Amino acid sequence: MENKTIFDLIMEGSIPSFKIYEDEKVLVILDINPINAGHSLVIPKTKSINFTDLDDDSYTHAMKVVRLVSEKLVEVYKPPKIGVIIEGFEVPRTHIHVFPAYQPSDFRKKPEDKLKLSDEEMSEIANKLRVN
Repeated sequence: MENKTIFDLIMEGSIPSFKIYEDEKVLVILDINPINAGHSLVIPKTKSINFTDLDDDSYTHAMKVVRLVSEKLVEVYKPPKIGVIIEGFEVPRTHIHVFPAYQPSDFRKKPEDKLKLSDEEMSEIANKLRVN
């Protein structure tokens, strides 16, 4: 039996999430430990630990969705920059953090500095960011 990540469990519906977008190739959810309000995770459905392992189509599609989410974040929050970090350390699966960035230190926030939002606040944010 393969080890499932939290993202696998979210995709199969075993764990709830605040979904803002989904298609056949990616899932986009709000990060539950956000750097700033609107911090989203673009998760390719093709499993890979490193983004360089994604096939060209999956990678290109994920980055198009990153742009789509970024445009929505700019529309809603009007930040001076959008932060994008491709990761896979905390959850061993490629995922892309996309968040409104207001200052360089946003890229270096420690866990204790991240926002603590209620489920109601997260739901409100997801409703504002939902992309069709």
